[in-house]
Order: sequence, then structure tokens, then C-alpha cells
Amino acid sequence: MRDLAGIEEQIRRLNIPSHEALDTDLVLRVAGRYHRSGFNIVFEANGKGCSDLLIEGHGFRSYAEVKRENLLDHKHQANVKRASLAFLAGAEPEIRSWLEDRELRMELKFSRSFSPSIVSTVIEELRSHLYTVGVLNEQPLNSVPGSRYIVLPCQSAPFFRKGMHTGHIIVKEPGTPVPVAPQNMPILVVFDWLPNLKALKKRLKKASMQMRGDASMDPGAQGFIVLEMSHGELAKDAIVEHFSLLPTNCLGVVLLSDSSYLVPRSDLSAESAKALMVAGTPMIQT
Repeated sequence: MRDLAGIEEQIRRLNIPSHEALDTDLVLRVAGRYHRSGFNIVFEANGKGCSDLLIEGHGFRSYAEVKRENLLDHKHQANVKRASLAFLAGAEPEIRSWLEDRELRMELKFSRSFSPSIVSTVIEELRSHLYTVGVLNEQPLNSVPGSRYIVLPCQSAPFFRKGMHTGHIIVKEPGTPVPVAPQNMPILVVFDWLPNLKALKKRLKKASMQMRGDASMDPGAQGFIVLEMSHGELAKDAIVEHFSLLPTNCLGVVLLSDSSYLVPRSDLSAESAKALMVAGTPMIQT
């Protein structure tokens, strides 16, 4: 795509040390998929305040506004990190040492974030049960309702696979490399990862404004939105719920996630749907 008009500006943005570089990377990935499929691409055809791409070819013409989830804006992530670090600090050294002496490790799956002020309550509950609990016997953690924990042999595969994982690795011999692996984390804290639906709604509203900007400069312009977010299934349901927020010239939303989806306008033709799905190739689902 090096000969496309406006590519120099996109490359400049890739060098900005902020989330804008990641936003630009996603725009270029989407543009590349269409370029590779034989479409003509124009970056920011209508300038500032309008959509990222104009896509033309194969009887299709549409603007595309590309949005990416910025995890730095996710308050849940910040709260989870704070709670994880507070718990790991509270478990030192008694619980960690007890596990290491027996070549065991522990995984805790918390259903929600919690205030560091209740860490002592969680630690006390573990202390009262941990030393008698059976290995490979999943247990509830009542001090944070809906949470649970399990004690495993040190070399066991991860038990709680999904979610945000936090653990401390203790380097016992300075200068010796230690692999970042569960067996080197005596205590692994896992939190459910939830989509930031408030931020998603905000992105849909902003994309709508940008598509309206295209329509004001290009009467009859159609457009669609490409969103990259975590938790595809929940994000998809939220997009369906808030689709009425989008302008009438919005053809649909392509969601790039763990699974990718197309949320189309009700009257979208099969040909246009096929064109939209290029944004998520090769793993798009309808």
C-alpha cells in the first residue's frame, strides 16, 4: 500500500508513542485486507472529523470508521490490578512458603474486583482451610461471593484458563532466567474479564458522528464500523442492543474479537454483507 495517497501520514502515526499508534495499526490492517482483495482505498477521504477509510470496488462503495478498545481506559482492569497486587502481598510469605515447601501452587478465581481493605479477610479464610484442603479439590471462597480456589501440584496445567491472570515470580538465584509459567507462580490470581460496555457505547456514538460528517460532504454516502474488542459474544449483544444509536446510513458493524461477527442493518444485501466481511477475514462469522 506504499503508493496509496495518505499512507505517509499513517506511517507517521505509527511512530507516535501512545495508543494512537495501535489505533493506526488497526486501520492499516483493515485497509490492507481490502487492498489485498482488490478494492481501492482512500485514507480519511473527507478529512478530520470523518471516517478513516473510503472503500470502493466490485460494485461496492462505503466509508469505514475503525475503532479499537483502549484497555488503559478500562477502570475494571485498574481495579483488578490493585486487588490482585494487594492479595499477593498479603499472602507473603506464609501461604507462598507453605505451598512451595510442598511443591504445590494455588489458583484463585475471583468473580469481581474487591477493595484491598478486605484482603485480610480473604487471607484469613484461606489460612483456616488451606492446610487441610485436598489437592485438586476446587473450593468456594466465601469472603468474595462467587469466587473459588484450588490447590494443584506445582507442574499442573492451568486450571482457570480464562480471565486476567496475575502472579508473582520469585527469582531465587540472581541472574538466572525464570520462565513466565504457572509452575513458577506459587499463587496465581485470576479475575473474570468483562467488556467495558460504557466505552463501547461511547465509541458507537463517536463513529456515528464521523459517518454523519461523511454524509454532509458526500450526499448519499454509506458507511460501516469496524470494532476491535474483547469478549466478542457480550460485545456483540451490546452492539445489537445499541444499534438504534447508529445513523440510517450505517450498513452494519464488524466486530473483531476472540470470535468475529457481523451485525448488519436489517436490509443489508448479501453483496454488501460479503464486502463488509472482508474487514474481518479470514475468521469472520455471521
